[in-house]
Amino acid sequence: MRIDPYLFFPGNTREAMEFYQAAFDGELTVTRPKVRSTRAPRVLRGIM
Repeated sequence: MRIDPYLFFPGNTREAMEFYQAAFDGELTVTRPKVRSTRAPRVLRGIM
């Protein structure tokens, strides 16, 4: 059986994923939305 957990972060996804990457010594792949925005860059999905 495979479990795929989903975590949601209020605007600090990149920082959180980088923390978990260091904690678990993993490789991080980040996907961003394709729509350009005037807001700060957002992370759509982080896979480790």
